[in-house]
Amino acid sequence: MGPIQNNQEKEEKQTAQPAQNAIIHFPVITKKKVHKGMHSIRGWVIKLRPVLFAAFVSTIFASLAFTVIDPELAGQPVLTEKAEQPAEQNTPGSTSAAVVPEQSLWVVQAGVFKEAASAETSLKEIEANMPVIQTPYEEFTALWVGAASDEKSAQEIASLYQQDAELYVKQVVRPGGELELSDNDSKWLHSAVAFTEILLNGSIDQQAGENLVASPPDSEVLTPFYTSIKELAALKETKKTELDRAVLHVVEELWELPQKNM
Repeated sequence: MGPIQNNQEKEEKQTAQPAQNAIIHFPVITKKKVHKGMHSIRGWVIKLRPVLFAAFVSTIFASLAFTVIDPELAGQPVLTEKAEQPAEQNTPGSTSAAVVPEQSLWVVQAGVFKEAASAETSLKEIEANMPVIQTPYEEFTALWVGAASDEKSAQEIASLYQQDAELYVKQVVRPGGELELSDNDSKWLHSAVAFTEILLNGSIDQQAGENLVASPPDSEVLTPFYTSIKELAALKETKKTELDRAVLHVVEELWELPQKNM
């Protein structure tokens, strides 16, 4: 009886212990399904990441390149459209070169002298009977009794006074020149030259003369020219000799104008 009880006790102990090879069940982890479209976008972003990075780096280098200034050009002014506009406008007090055109005319000459004193003596002898001016011509001093734009008109002037002096008609040419004048004075000079050309054609534009007198130039170089036009415009009813003398003075001032800038 003793061995049988021992065997029963062993079997009871063995049944009381858990089996060593038992299977343990863990919970199954399931993955969340990701939408196919979102997965595709993320894939494209991953693929394009190197390209986007390269574009970003290129942009940075380009911006740096435009901000770098050449040291040699740093001191030079930047030319812009707004900066150029003031240069085109004439500021008060500024001057520019005004062209005095070449002048060609026919004159009635009463003599040419090497000495200005001799010319002055002859002028006083004839000025009571005819209009006459004394003006430099080449290396001499000439006495002119009349001036016109063509030979025929000059011959007609000579016929009026040839009984009182020995006169002859010739063509003279004076080269052009330049004067430093303001914009307003340049416009005045242009109008005064046109006015004088009309005088040489045997006419007087009274309105043009009055306009020139009403807007005197600022330049002292033009003052004698302005004064001669003013004196001519002031003549109303007067003798022909006085009128012709006034016209001659206007012609004289224009003729001598380029020399006043020397």
